[in-house]
Parts: sequence; structure tokens; C-alpha cells
Amino acid sequence: MIVRNINSLQKADLSRMFSLTYYHSGIEKQIQEVVSVIKQKIEQNTQLTHLELKLEQVNIHSEGASQLLQAIQQCQNLKNLNINFFMCQIGKQGVQQIGDCIAKLQKLENLYLDIGYNNLSSDDFIELAQKFKFAVKLNELSLRLQMNQVEFRGVKSLSEEISQLQNLTKIQIDIFSANLNSNGAHALVQGIKQCLNLTEIKLDLRNNKICEQGVKLIGQELSQCYKLTKLSLDLSENIIKEHGSEQLGIQLQKCIQIQSLDLCLNKNQIGINGAVKLSKQIIQIQSIKDITLNLFYKEVDRDLNQVFEVLAENTNLKNLTIILVKNKISDEGLSQISQEIAKFPHLSYFYIDLSQFYLNLKYQNHFKQIKLASKFRDCRFRQINCKDAKSDFFNPQFNLKLNTRLRNQRSKQRNQRTLKNKIFKFRSWVQQYQTRDVIFT
Repeated sequence: MIVRNINSLQKADLSRMFSLTYYHSGIEKQIQEVVSVIKQKIEQNTQLTHLELKLEQVNIHSEGASQLLQAIQQCQNLKNLNINFFMCQIGKQGVQQIGDCIAKLQKLENLYLDIGYNNLSSDDFIELAQKFKFAVKLNELSLRLQMNQVEFRGVKSLSEEISQLQNLTKIQIDIFSANLNSNGAHALVQGIKQCLNLTEIKLDLRNNKICEQGVKLIGQELSQCYKLTKLSLDLSENIIKEHGSEQLGIQLQKCIQIQSLDLCLNKNQIGINGAVKLSKQIIQIQSIKDITLNLFYKEVDRDLNQVFEVLAENTNLKNLTIILVKNKISDEGLSQISQEIAKFPHLSYFYIDLSQFYLNLKYQNHFKQIKLASKFRDCRFRQINCKDAKSDFFNPQFNLKLNTRLRNQRSKQRNQRTLKNKIFKFRSWVQQYQTRDVIFT
């Protein structure tokens, strides 16, 4: 349930399924009242097995977080817990209460925790990590710790405790923009690989300080996850070069059970040669059916067809997604890409993202021809074409393509305001009509 004000929150019926998203109001006194109402509703439903609480960017501070978490601790039957305290200023005390809450919920099986952007230190994460040893029944774990100072010490402690959770089958950890070096990233994956039943791993380590040696070590540890079938790895905005991407591919080739692979290495320095070498390694995985690659950002303009040529060699591939945002590709390059796309023997889904500013209008018909010529069951191209980004930036049609979701949201809000105004005018008109009627009688 999505709630936008205190009145709606007070009327909300959360007895059957406690799923609450509260949008930021900006009024400090009202936030205190919001915390009090949510706490009261949790305490009235202590037999819950599923609880989802999203308070993103609501400044509840440590006091508000403590009150809510103390109420959640009373729900001893909880199996699924989803807490979003992103940018809530929960502080050290709030993290301590989260740890105590996790430790006391003995039946917990699925945990999603977002405490990103809360100005937390490595000591805070060391204290939090120590509580995970009590969550022995966890099957799925999602930790979003981004934009905090996690550093090596915090990651090392988390890794050691996570390694004890042997029932885990799915794990997601986001530690981007957290001042993490290669040793920290390696330590994290060292702990993850010891969870022997993992089938899905999603790691977001972008915008850190991971070098070529670090990415090689990450690959080595992941290659020892023998039951792994789905891997998503974001290493963009690090310091990885051509040799590092090749070494990552060599190690991932050893993941013989993997079926779905999502790799993001853009804003590094791997170049077209690094992408080709990486592709040559991952296509050796015979079990792989789904590949998503995001390798370039404002850098590739030719020879991209080599990547497609290599990927076409894997006859088991069913789904392929290529992200090429903000890249300027020549006419010759586009022609070569279209020729290589036709060579994929068993592909059923193909998606290529060539969006944002750097495509010329004359390519529009070219892509239509590629789509018509393709024999895939589902073939999609995302493109935003404009001659001059400055002149077209305020074009409604351009913005509709660029920010569809945002514009739809604004349109919905406008419609709601229009409806409210109409209702208000109608009520005013009715009141005036009734008043006239009384006067004339």
C-alpha cells in the first residue's frame, strides 16, 4: 500500500498483509506522528509472517528507527522482512536496533535491507554483521549498503558472518560508492562462495577502486560457486583494463552451471579488444542461455561487430541484451552489426539499447530494416534520435521517450489534481444551487 499523508496512513488496513510505502512529506512533526502510527499498527498485528516497510528519504532518524524496529521484534512469526531505510539518517543507534531485530526473529527466511546513504562507518557494519549468525534459516538475503563508508573492515566482517549462512540460495549485495578496494571486494566474494547452496548472486560494486588483479580474484572465487545458475555483476566505474576483463572471462568460464549472465563494465578502460576477449571466454559456457552486456560508455564507434561475431558462436544462446548508451557508431559499424545479428542461429529474444543523443536521424530507417529482417520471436531497439541535443531537449516527443516513466507519473498527478478541482467546483455549485433554492421558496 502506498501512502502519501498521515490521514491515509491512519485509515490504512494492514491487518491482512503489512506492505507499506510512505512518501516523504518534509514536515518534521508529521514524521514523528507517522512513526508513532506505523509502530501502533505493527503492534496490533504481531502475528504477521510478511512485513514490508519502505520509508525511503523519510528522516525518521535513530529514534524513529529504534521505535519501529522494537515493534517489529514483537512479530516472532515473521518469515519475510523488507525494510527500506535509504537516506533516513538512522545513525549508529538505528543500525544497532536492526541487528537486534535480525537476531530475535528466529523464523526469518527472506531478508531485504536497504540502509544506503546513512553516513555509516565500517564500525557500524562490523556490529551489524555479528548479528547475522543468529539468522540461520535465511534462504534469500539482499543487503543494500551503498554510499556508506563500508571499507575493507566492514566488508570483511560481513563476509565472515555471511559464510555461515548455509541455507542461502539467493544473495544480493550492493556496495557501490563505498570506498571499497580490490582487497575488500575479494574478501566479500570469499565469504559468499562458502555458501554452498547459492544459485543466484547479484553484486553491485560500481564506483569503487577495484583494479585488474581485484577483478581476477573476484572471478576466481565466483568460479567455485558450483551450483550457480544466475550471476549479475556490476563493476562499472572502477579501474579495470583490457587484461582484467579477459581474466574475468577466463574465471567465469569455469561456472559450468550458469544459465544467465549480466555483466556491466562500462566506464572502465577495457576497449573493444577487452570486450572481444571477454566474449570469447563466456561463450565457452555451454549451459548459458541469457547474456546481458553493458561494456561501453561514450567510447566505441567501430569494430563492435567483432563482439556480435564472437557471441554468435554459442548455439545455445536464447536471449541477448546489449547496452550501448551514449556511443557514436558509424554507418559502417551499424551495417556490420546488422549483418552479424542475422547470424545468430537459435536466438529468440534480442534487445539493443543505442539511446541518448549520439545517434543521427538517418539511422532510423536502417534500424527498422534490421528489425523487419530479423527472424527472432522478439526483437527490440531502443533509440532516441536527435540532430542537436540542445535544440531537441525540450521537445515533448523527445522527453516522452527519454523520461516516459517520470512523465506518466506527472501526468497521473495532474489528472488527480484536475479531478479534485472538478469535484470541488461541483460541490460549490451544488451548495450555491441549494442556497438559491431555499431563498426563492
